[in-house]
Amino acid sequence: MRSEVLAATMMLCVGCGDSKSTEPTSTTAIASASITSPTASAATAPSASAAPAMSPRKVALGTVIAFLKAVEPRKDLVMTKPESFDEDTDPNKLLGRPGQYLAKVNWTIDGKDATIEVYDDLDAAKARAEYVGNIGKSTPMFLQYIYVNEGRKAVLRLPHELSPKDAKLWEETFAKL
Repeated sequence: MRSEVLAATMMLCVGCGDSKSTEPTSTTAIASASITSPTASAATAPSASAAPAMSPRKVALGTVIAFLKAVEPRKDLVMTKPESFDEDTDPNKLLGRPGQYLAKVNWTIDGKDATIEVYDDLDAAKARAEYVGNIGKSTPMFLQYIYVNEGRKAVLRLPHELSPKDAKLWEETFAKL
């Protein structure tokens, strides 16, 4: 099933290739709206001979593809019912809207919802993570493990029912994108 979503997501991104950046990335973990940054993000200027920039949507889809490729071979990360979205199928009706995510995939882990959302802007990714974290803080039944990959401008949300050990496996995979 993961292969089907990977293929469908790749079809949305025909010609974008693997957008994996060589820039260092930093992952910010958010649990009940507390933010920690284990490493500092370093920005590097592109070289004068850099290839033309891809559209933000293609870069975002490249991040989703990189995540799915990283998860697929792992037997310790079980992803079921993955579903990618476009502007018309996004259940939150946020995909592609100003200040919102450019790519989104939902899946389940042991029957509980998980998602990755990719943004064009790091501040928007952090704002979304903080917003969702605050919901969990005020209403514990909505608590989630929430991680921000600063280099990829992406948010990973995992069900709070996961053990800390299992959440850490997902976080480490996400941080290595």
